[in-house]
Amino acid sequence: NCAVLVAETRSGKVRSYLGSKDFNDLRTHGRVDGVRAQRSSGSLLKPILYSLAVQSGILLPDSGML
Repeated sequence: NCAVLVAETRSGKVRSYLGSKDFNDLRTHGRVDGVRAQRSSGSLLKPILYSLAVQSGILLPDSGML
């Protein structure tokens, strides 16, 4: 499943909002809004840590660790 929120950084205006891949897919919990769902703080850090690892050369797209 997936969730995406796209907003303009200057105004904060929401441009796109997708809470789940398929609202009616009960198998993948489609009725759970992934944008608003509570999650651990570790989930917040994952994209930042991934980006830092790629920028520093620790993680490379062809390393097989993706």
